[in-house]
Order: sequence, then C-alpha cells, then structure tokens
Amino acid sequence: MRSLSSLVLTLTITALAAGQGQRRSWKEYVYADDGFAVTLPWAPAQRNDPNNESITVYTVSFDGSDLSLRVDHRTRDCAATLNELKEGALKNKQPKQPINPASVKDVSLGDSPGLEYEFEAGSMYRGYNRSYCVNGHFYIFSADWPGSKARPTAVDRVMESFHLVNYGARNFAPVLLAGKKPDTGSVSGHLYRNEFFRFTYGLPEDFKPITMKPEARVDRMNSFVLLVVGSDHVPSSSAAMPSLLQVTAWSEPALWGDGWREKTGGDYLSRLRTMTQNFEPTGPVKKRTIAGVTFYEADAQTNPAIPGLQHRFQKNVVTTTELGYTLQFVFVASTLEELERLDHSIDSIHFESQ
Repeated sequence: MRSLSSLVLTLTITALAAGQGQRRSWKEYVYADDGFAVTLPWAPAQRNDPNNESITVYTVSFDGSDLSLRVDHRTRDCAATLNELKEGALKNKQPKQPINPASVKDVSLGDSPGLEYEFEAGSMYRGYNRSYCVNGHFYIFSADWPGSKARPTAVDRVMESFHLVNYGARNFAPVLLAGKKPDTGSVSGHLYRNEFFRFTYGLPEDFKPITMKPEARVDRMNSFVLLVVGSDHVPSSSAAMPSLLQVTAWSEPALWGDGWREKTGGDYLSRLRTMTQNFEPTGPVKKRTIAGVTFYEADAQTNPAIPGLQHRFQKNVVTTTELGYTLQFVFVASTLEELERLDHSIDSIHFESQ
C-alpha cells in the first residue's frame, strides 16, 4: 500500500496535446457523486486510479501545466495523516522530488484542514500539492509546470474555486457497532467467530491462524482483514505451496459510492476480475446459497502470462451485508482437489440472529 505522502507526490505527467485545440471557456463543473465543484477551462478527464480503486482521478492540462485532483474515498484520521504528511514535507523525505520547506503551509477549506507545498520534479518541472481532509476523506490536488516559469495563475484560480457540494449526503465511512470494528473476531480451536458480523466459521482441521505484520492490516479502501489462516500440511511436491484462506470485509459505499445498495456480490466479483492480474478466470460468476444467505462465487487460476508465478487455483466466495460491507472468502490451493476440500469448509458458516 502506498502511503499518502508518496501518493500525493506522484505527478500526473500527461501529454500537453490533450489540452491543445480546445476552446477555453472557464465554467464550474459539479461532481455531486464525489461531493465537489471546481472551475476549469474545460471538462477534465475522469478515471479510476489503476493502482488504487478507492481513488477517482480528474485531470486537465492548460497553460503548460498539468493538474490533477484525486478524490480518496478511504477514511483516515485527518490530524494524524496531515501531521505525518507535514513532517515528511519538512524533513524532505523525497530526495528525487525535493520540497521547498518555506512553501509548506497549513491551509483550510471551511472547517476542514489541509496542507500545501511546492517541490522540484526533476530538472524540467516544478510541482505543487494541496490536500484537504474532509470528514476523514482526502481531496488531493497535484500540478506541475515548466521549471523555468512561475506557477501559472490558472492553477491558483482552480484551487480557489474548489468547494464542497452536498457532502453531508455522502457515506463513505465504515459502519461501527457499539465500538466494534469489522475485524473484531477470534479463533478458538478450529472455530472462528466474528463479533461484528455475528457469524461463526469452522476452519479446515489442519489450518491455523497466520500472524500478520501490523502494516498488513492497515485499512485499504475501508477494507478490514478479518482472518488469515494457512495449512500445516506441507505438499509432497517441492513446487507446491501450502493452502491459504483469507477473509476480508470491504466497505460497499467506498467501492460503489451512493449506489452501493443496488450492488451484489456478483457485481463485486465481476469488478474484481478486471483488477486482478495474477489470476485469470476459469469459469463464470455463479450464485450460491449458504446457510440461507445468498453468496456469489468465481474460480480462477494463476495467470500463465506472468512469469515466475507458481501454478495455483483460487476460489472467491462473497456476500453483501446489511451493514454496508462485502464479505470475501478467498481460498488458494495447489490442486483442484485441495481447493474443493477448502470450498466444502464454507458450508460450516453460521450467521447468528441479530
């Protein structure tokens, strides 16, 4: 996972030709789904960040400057994250993009805190970042322009025009219940119980929890790793690897925005197939009922086009919950027989009455 400091220091160096030939007509563009409006000379290009699907990127080029706005739908601690970002900027932790300490300033958007600074982007460009944290969600501006020139006044015009619209209607924050988080759970013997989603699941008898490093549990796009377990059994083939199981909860509002209630586990698996490179699908997404609950499942295997990967089989089994999360069970095995054994274990899942 990239840190926020490295994220905002990543420039969007797009072709200047994208802005050529367009007739300038400054006007306000409103993006209600992402909760903001901004004045621009023409409509920006819009896309999902290929490295982080929780981020929507808006990009526009003008006056020799490339400007992008990243809307990060994850929830963060505003004060802690901005302090970390400011400390890194003042200590100049990016040697390839040295920051001018005198340019590091606290800014605000109404009651929402922020930070801005300038930096060098190689010998040809200078760069500028401004970040706002609004109720835990970041709006991150990045701009660059030829190093021989001052910052274009158009960049400042864009920054000053930015404002929030209908933000109170947005709900990207994770749901918490009585102080419990989605990853509130424990293993006793071979039984896993989750206190938040109120379900139990019987692990395969040769599986034991894997101790994860703290950074591996960091919230990614409002996701929570609930359980990671592995097999004690060592495959007879030296080329094979022990089987693994991971259970994750993904925030549906963070995945889908305001339309999350209409999405299913099938939608999630269809989207996952376009985002995962190491595995390729081996069949269609199928509907399945387990313990009276509707699940969706999809099978995959290691992508042979990627060299160096040991051949493995994978099954994803997911369901959506009324709490606004998608529960994802991922089974990985070296043989189809082993994958089938792991798949049978999910029939032990039991959802307790709320």
